[in-house]
Amino acid sequence: MRILGPVLTLLATLASTSAAQQGPRIIVIGMESRLDLPAAIWDAIRQVDSTFVPYTEADFLPFMRHQLPTDSSTLYAVLGDVNADQHLDLMVYGQGRRDARLLGVVSSGNGYRAYELVRSPAVDPRRQAYHMGPEHYEYGLARSLVRFPPGRIVTAMVPDTLDLRTPAAQLRLAEVGGVLYYWHQGAFRSFDLGD
Repeated sequence: MRILGPVLTLLATLASTSAAQQGPRIIVIGMESRLDLPAAIWDAIRQVDSTFVPYTEADFLPFMRHQLPTDSSTLYAVLGDVNADQHLDLMVYGQGRRDARLLGVVSSGNGYRAYELVRSPAVDPRRQAYHMGPEHYEYGLARSLVRFPPGRIVTAMVPDTLDLRTPAAQLRLAEVGGVLYYWHQGAFRSFDLGD
């Protein structure tokens, strides 16, 4: 019993360590995930869209939900130190009252700053039909995020190559090409990966 008290105290202390003392986190439970964001990141997001809410796995097409979330990537969020300052940054896909957005949230000397990377009209994922074959439709979002680690990007469709120095995120359509978003010289840039 003497050991149990200090162990419980330690566990309570660890559990109460808030995200404010950490960077963003993806918490994975089975096939589902949730974002744990410090208040400073939420404040930065609210500067762009005060009604923004990240999507969840349930918002995506059923066949896409089989992509297992990890502690650095889900269908709707990618974590990585994109600006190489030793702090985790976030790219998150979600929507507010009027617009769906892909946001890049980057740590800076005095907190975080959110950048709008993509904006489109808000949609109800349950009403988004995606043609899967003759007379077969599934419902959900067809655009999702994919994490790219640092390295050389070479595509058959695009003649250019890209040397990623830090992690990046691709906004892709279903399982085909899309656009890669990465940080370079103090700003987010895009690189078309083709179809």
